Amino acid sequence: IEEAIYQTLEADAPLSALIGNRLYPDVPTENRQVPFAVYRVTSSEPQLHTQGVSSLTRCTVEVDSFAINKATVSSVQAAVRNR
Repeated sequence: IEEAIYQTLEADAPLSALIGNRLYPDVPTENRQVPFAVYRVTSSEPQLHTQGVSSLTRCTVEVDSFAINKATVSSVQAAVRNR
């Protein structure tokens, strides 16, 4: 799922215009150039149906954005939400 999240966010033109290729799983290494975004899957639950477990999984994904000012953080957050 992490690869699909990365590909989806990385391919988004408005988000890439803001953060370039500075999109990291979990925690970035120190001294990263801002702005950047960090994504992580915070939960993953198999979905059930009347005959047991389905092939679907519900995942919760968290994306944190970092920048020098609040306006840029808000812009990054909006671009992620609009995906």
